[in-house]
Amino acid sequence: GGTASGGIFSPASSPDCIAVGAVNKEDEISYYSSNGSPGDSYLRPDVVAPGGSLAPSGSSAPRQPVFAADSNDADTTRVDGEMPETDYYLNNFRGMQGTSMACPMVAGLAQLVIDAMIDRYGQWEYSWENAKKIKQIICMGTFEVRNIEGNLATGGESYDGDGDGIAQNAPINRYSKDNVEGWGRVSAEAAIQAVTKWLNEC
Repeated sequence: GGTASGGIFSPASSPDCIAVGAVNKEDEISYYSSNGSPGDSYLRPDVVAPGGSLAPSGSSAPRQPVFAADSNDADTTRVDGEMPETDYYLNNFRGMQGTSMACPMVAGLAQLVIDAMIDRYGQWEYSWENAKKIKQIICMGTFEVRNIEGNLATGGESYDGDGDGIAQNAPINRYSKDNVEGWGRVSAEAAIQAVTKWLNEC
């Protein structure tokens, strides 16, 4: 999280990983999504994926968290304010927001692409080269996120969640990567079809 330029650190700063930013349900860059430094030799993030939105009720912002199964960890707070000690709600769901919600979506997409490669070619062996292929396919199958001029100072997400008055606004550039959205919002359909369809089948 964090909107500052250069706010991406290890392991997301590794050129070999897939660094993931977040969008809300309107496909606007989320206020908490980190930006890479434009001066680096490689830009971060690589892609963005849905990370949820927990704008307060009554605000005009879209409110749609990403729901996940409860880990059944302790979720009640002790009277003395120390760490939670019991799991009050068993086997429930939790609505959350964050790049921690967006990353598992891209990890799941990576597995779907691997499965598609196995279906198409009969096998997939883990190697650095094959892992890079998966990353390239995911990055190739993206689209530009919304760019909303006139919102706050420069455009971006409708909700200024961190209150700094600076919007997260990805530049519209269909030919190169930027340090706000990377290559763009992932598309499972596009990534899988890049593996399963020949050009004359599209």
